[in-house]
Amino acid sequence: MIVKIISNQIPQFWEVIKLSALSSGGISKKYEGAFCNELLQSLLSDKSQCFVYLDEARVLKGIAITQLKAEIFGERKILEIKQLYFEDVDKAVFDLLYEYVCRFAKDMGCTFVGFDTIDKRLWDIIESSNLKEYKRYYLNELA
Repeated sequence: MIVKIISNQIPQFWEVIKLSALSSGGISKKYEGAFCNELLQSLLSDKSQCFVYLDEARVLKGIAITQLKAEIFGERKILEIKQLYFEDVDKAVFDLLYEYVCRFAKDMGCTFVGFDTIDKRLWDIIESSNLKEYKRYYLNELA
């Protein structure tokens, strides 16, 4: 079962959302507090959305946190998956959650769904799905 957590329910589920978002990788310990504050504000104000996948026993198996983006100079409206977390990376769970998010995106008038991830466990699943690589992002930490 996939459920969209509405904004007034976010405080009730905040600890598991926060843990999942931090576990999805890419957030330095130094910035965890600021990241969590920004995420909480975004979820509470409906600027971001949270979808959870629960198994038959109502055990959390996956979370997707999304955010709507409209291109200023283009006509594209994109639903970006900002954080993706899975208890155990499983293609079937990924597909169910992704399909649900895509239906939500269509309902919101989006023309694309996109995301990037540093979670290497997801790369094979993503490559075996019908997703297309759009860009590559490189990073150099300056000392």
